[in-house]
Amino acid sequence: MESTPRKRKPGADGTLAEDAVRAQLEKVLASRGFAQADRLSHFLRFIVEQTLQGKSDALDERVIGVEVYGLKPDSDPRSDPTVRQEAHKLRSRLRRYYAGSGRRDPIVIELHRGAYVPVLAPAGNRLSRRTLARMGGAGVLAVAAAAGVWVLRSARKPPRSIAVMPFL
Repeated sequence: MESTPRKRKPGADGTLAEDAVRAQLEKVLASRGFAQADRLSHFLRFIVEQTLQGKSDALDERVIGVEVYGLKPDSDPRSDPTVRQEAHKLRSRLRRYYAGSGRRDPIVIELHRGAYVPVLAPAGNRLSRRTLARMGGAGVLAVAAAAGVWVLRSARKPPRSIAVMPFL
């Protein structure tokens, strides 16, 4: 009996249809930044497929090293930085893709620092670091402006004074 891939419809719980995620994955892999990067493409495909199959709990440096990069199962990830270095490159390529040709894509695939499980999210649910930094900067400016207004207003009021006179 042939198994067909599960197709979920996007729901209120934030789940995405697997076929939509796979279509997004193929679009990313066909892009200029990934088309010639076989190792990074294999890495990205492996972690996204494992996540879609519900096997993201098993995604760690050792598993990726063995399955994607052909490292020996007994290799020590602490002494071999291959997976960490490749994950850094993958994060960088994904950021460039979504900042450029993928900026209007409906689904975003991200790999957060220190993690090997991809985050699959609708594009509307994503705030880039640059956007967050701008929002933080705008908040700091608003607080500084409010403080400045308060200082100026309090400086304009003449001080209240009370004179004490003797009763003689």
